[in-house]
Amino acid sequence: MKKEFKFPIVAFGSNTNLDDLDDYAISNGYPAGCIQFSRVVWAPDHKLAFTKYSRNRGGGVLDLLHSIGHLTPAALFYANETGLTLLKQKEGVPRHYIEKDITVIDEVGNEIQAMTFVVAPEKKENFVRPSEDYLRICKEGFEQLGIDKYELMAAAENKPVEQPALFSYGTLMRDEPRFPVIAKHGLSCALTAFCFGSLTTNGEFPALNLEGKGFSRGDYFVSKDIASLLKATDQIEGFKGFGSKHNLFRRTCVDVDVG
Repeated sequence: MKKEFKFPIVAFGSNTNLDDLDDYAISNGYPAGCIQFSRVVWAPDHKLAFTKYSRNRGGGVLDLLHSIGHLTPAALFYANETGLTLLKQKEGVPRHYIEKDITVIDEVGNEIQAMTFVVAPEKKENFVRPSEDYLRICKEGFEQLGIDKYELMAAAENKPVEQPALFSYGTLMRDEPRFPVIAKHGLSCALTAFCFGSLTTNGEFPALNLEGKGFSRGDYFVSKDIASLLKATDQIEGFKGFGSKHNLFRRTCVDVDVG
């Protein structure tokens, strides 16, 4: 990425639509191309919601809410100074949206620190149905960038989404000392699973190296209350939050094979 494009921005709504973004830029005196798409990422512990009415859009517009256990696909862009100014104007910062620092995860589980725009707290409502035109713009943007539309469509209907499962390879596995923690948090499914990577150790406790060769065995747990389960396991594993420098272990997302 060129040096002048130094501002990482996470987009999850109409800003994923490059045509809509360029149209706004040109009609407001900005050059096209001052914001460049990088890759699809995932926003952990966040979910999409339509929480604000927009007169310009004729209905609800998207917001990104903190919600433990959710994993939301989004787009990572890099903007230059002009692009950042454009986005702030487009989002009505700080009257309608505000800036928020966020940690996202890339396709191999690495954390990326970026900025996004969320609805200002005093503007939030429980649910505002989006107009067909705004939803179409978002859908087209997701399709352009290869982002799965499942969370978007669920948010448009104000419906819950299926949340990720927990993969464990250590003392939280079945028949291990801390499995009772898993069992008491709405466990509905437990299967043997495998993921790419190798188990290693620092001399005191094991850890999973996702860049290691081969694969590692663990347990795949589905919980009816993933939020409470993750709060408990985060405490056990010394996870203080995404982007924290004080994490003993980090929580990330991986693909696993359950046969």
